[in-house]
Amino acid sequence: VAVGRFMLTGSMLVGIPINIIPTVRSGLQLVGHLCPRLLGDDGPLLTDASAASAAAANSELSVETSIVQAPTLGRPFRPQAERVRVLLSICFLLMQAFLAIKVPGVVNVLSLLGATVVTAMMMAIPAYCMGRIQTMTPKNRMLQITFYFFSLVSLASVPIKILTWCTVI
Repeated sequence: VAVGRFMLTGSMLVGIPINIIPTVRSGLQLVGHLCPRLLGDDGPLLTDASAASAAAANSELSVETSIVQAPTLGRPFRPQAERVRVLLSICFLLMQAFLAIKVPGVVNVLSLLGATVVTAMMMAIPAYCMGRIQTMTPKNRMLQITFYFFSLVSLASVPIKILTWCTVI
């Protein structure tokens, strides 16, 4: 039993930070969209051809070699983005830790996930896509409104459940 718990603890120590990666990426994209100056400049994707040929002539390398060596994946162009990434990771880990302490039961976690993620995937995202892709006939508009309404009804349980867990209600 002790070995099983130790292995479960090890898998949780690895699994939780790995599962945060998509959330942090989405958060960075959201921050980049809302506050583009906060993340800094991406830098050039390719070097200028004249600058590359001048550098190649000075160092007696071929133009292809100097272009390939321009941006590498190992060097980050945006040090500010790395700070924001670390800050978002820490915030999301703290939120997960807070929820794990406040909500020890698996049933509560599954109901919270069902009220948020499943609702978004089954109702809110299709309603949004319907509005962006399809022509809005009265029938499609009514279907979209129905999806949005029931997604809000499903999401209404989340604040009530969180306030109940925090013993406010």
